[in-house]
Amino acid sequence: AEKRCQLLLDSSVDAIAYVHDGMHIYANRAYLELFAYQDGDELEGMPMIDLIASAEQSNFKDFLKNYQSAEGDAELACTGVQASGQSFPVRMSFSPATYDSEPCIQVVIQVESGNAELEEKLREISSQDLVTGLYNRNHFLGLMDSAAERAVNAGQPASLAYIRIDRYASLLAEVGLAGIDLLLTDLANLLRDHFTQEAQLARFGDDVFTVLQPGKTPEQAEAGLASLLKKVESTLFDVNGRTAQSTLSIGVAGLNEKTPKAQQVVDRAQRCADELDPGNALKLFNPGDELAAAASRGNIVAMVQQALEHNSFRLLFQPIISLRGDSHEYYEVLLRMLSPQGEEVPPHEFLNAAKQAGLGEKIDRWVILNSIKLLADHRNKGHNTHLFVHLSSASLQDQTLLAWLSVALKAARLPSDALVFQFSEPDAIAYLKQAKALTLGLNELHCKVALSQFGCAINPFNTLKHLHIDFVKIDGSFSQDLSTPESQEALKTLLASLHAQAKLTIVPFIESASVLATLWQAGVNYIQGYYLQGPSQSMDYDFSAGDE
Repeated sequence: AEKRCQLLLDSSVDAIAYVHDGMHIYANRAYLELFAYQDGDELEGMPMIDLIASAEQSNFKDFLKNYQSAEGDAELACTGVQASGQSFPVRMSFSPATYDSEPCIQVVIQVESGNAELEEKLREISSQDLVTGLYNRNHFLGLMDSAAERAVNAGQPASLAYIRIDRYASLLAEVGLAGIDLLLTDLANLLRDHFTQEAQLARFGDDVFTVLQPGKTPEQAEAGLASLLKKVESTLFDVNGRTAQSTLSIGVAGLNEKTPKAQQVVDRAQRCADELDPGNALKLFNPGDELAAAASRGNIVAMVQQALEHNSFRLLFQPIISLRGDSHEYYEVLLRMLSPQGEEVPPHEFLNAAKQAGLGEKIDRWVILNSIKLLADHRNKGHNTHLFVHLSSASLQDQTLLAWLSVALKAARLPSDALVFQFSEPDAIAYLKQAKALTLGLNELHCKVALSQFGCAINPFNTLKHLHIDFVKIDGSFSQDLSTPESQEALKTLLASLHAQAKLTIVPFIESASVLATLWQAGVNYIQGYYLQGPSQSMDYDFSAGDE
């Protein structure tokens, strides 16, 4: 059933529908296009037999009746009828499935080869992003592979622009999910108008567009990209009657005869875009910078390995405070590392370098083990303390983690619910199947689970549907600007949806008292930030102070 659901999510070339008692209960985009319907609501509840040519409806009814009693997989060749009345030959594959926990039939339709125009239309749909109509990520990566091959074998250069929308999370908070789709569509149209027909455009991620320009080096593409920055900055986008403004961060990398892999070019352009803070700028990849960065990463990896071997990481603890009178003591565990000179290495630097070197899993286990030891000592002194421990994407993929964790908790004689394992929304989306299995396993161990950086995906609640989550930590962008009624309303709406699903909510990055009233009214369960207390080497926050 999971594999079949995945087919729908992947915008399959094949038209796919779920049918119950002969009625449509779901149809993917390709299915709607095939039968010339604009909206899934038009098909929902419609008998499937209505899409079959009238002369063949009796045979179809008999086939469906026999199939439902026999089950298993079966095929049927017949004639389909579009909403316009046009008919065409199809081959239908029937198999048992589950949709919304209810048994049903999955129908996969492949157009018979005689209808080349429809086949071409379906191929086109499978390569498109559904919101903007630009190429999607998978299709664009295929174009990049072809461009890399031409660059190496035929000496034809090309340039890749990795275009990230600045302040995306704040924009999402301001205009909402429906509004952000309108803004993305307008931006996509602006990109189409700006670039020549030879340029290949894609929606590469939630907040990222990519542009491949064949025949142009990064230096030749620079002027056009600089003018794009100015054009977007000066554009006032209309989103449901209100004005939205945006800027871009653009990283540029080239494909040439020395290009090893297309993915490496994407990574180079992405790193350049990531380095542009606060944004509204562009940066061309410089091979010299990469060598320097590699040397730096090498040094940091050596420091990480040394810290693992000599047990010399530091753990800090930041309190998470209840606004609802919860008497439990909660702290988030934060990892720090010092250089040989005694200077603190920024966490994102050493954690990213460690991840690339394959050390993410080892670091996570070090943090878990040492957190368990410190927590056991602290609870033995009479404290009812719980720790939030972060898991990296490496641990999401580690199939041995649950068994190891079970042994570690028993050895420390700790109750399992004293630990809350936290991972981020971007990691959960990238490894959703593994995250689902892990959250189920942690639930069986009676450990709690938290999802952090929540609310920035196109449809964050879709991710939440698949996971067993106790705490949801809202992305910091929602709390960093609560000065406008719109941003306050966006946060309240998000929180109301989470509370309706019985999730405990945490809002981080609280820097002043001015937002507390808003958060209280919004029903937030917990808050965290420097206004309350910064990270400390000891668990010494007075949780009783707020009870008076």
